[in-house]
Amino acid sequence: MSIQKISNKIGRIKAALESVLPPTSRLILSKQNNDTATFRLAGRSIQAVWVSAGWPAQIKKVLETNSPNIVVSPEMSPGAREILAQENIGWVDELGGAEFVLGTIIVS
Repeated sequence: MSIQKISNKIGRIKAALESVLPPTSRLILSKQNNDTATFRLAGRSIQAVWVSAGWPAQIKKVLETNSPNIVVSPEMSPGAREILAQENIGWVDELGGAEFVLGTIIVS
């Protein structure tokens, strides 16, 4: 098994997700590429993407080229949350806010 070097953005995605998941959850990084990471959690594959600002314009831009399960940002604006909810995409921010459903895991 090789050890991957985790980029700062990917590390922030992982830390934000782990901060809102139950303590017994095991989040495993399986793939990373620039601002996007794929994790395994409870037998499911999760694609998460990092955005530097959780504003509607940035969320719309990301969704033009990505189909993530979760978008992670330092802070997510109410407008960005609404766009993500309409698209059935979860979100997490570094302030501890989150809303997503992954199988039997519900974070709100």
